[in-house]
Amino acid sequence: MGLYYVNVPVKLEVLNEELITKTLKTLEQLPKPVLINCAERMRSTGIALLSIVIQEGLTAEQTLAKAKSLGFGFLEDFNGFSVSPRLKQLFVNYVNHHAKIAVLAR
Repeated sequence: MGLYYVNVPVKLEVLNEELITKTLKTLEQLPKPVLINCAERMRSTGIALLSIVIQEGLTAEQTLAKAKSLGFGFLEDFNGFSVSPRLKQLFVNYVNHHAKIAVLAR
């Protein structure tokens, strides 16, 4: 059993649809299970959640509900820190666009 390490730098201030897609494609190619980590847990939580909800074809509303059910106040209040409206809108737009594509591809 081998251990693989991939570093995909994700800075919140430059996060965009292209970087999210690149990160998710990198995750798809790795042997499973995968550990995703970052210093503040917000980026890794967001990427992991996006990976799951895109595969499941969930809507933005279902994504937020799933996050809450897993114990994450994702995109609303993360560990006492409010997430920027721009970041929340980016994730909602990404889910709305890419979940539909994933469902159609099945």
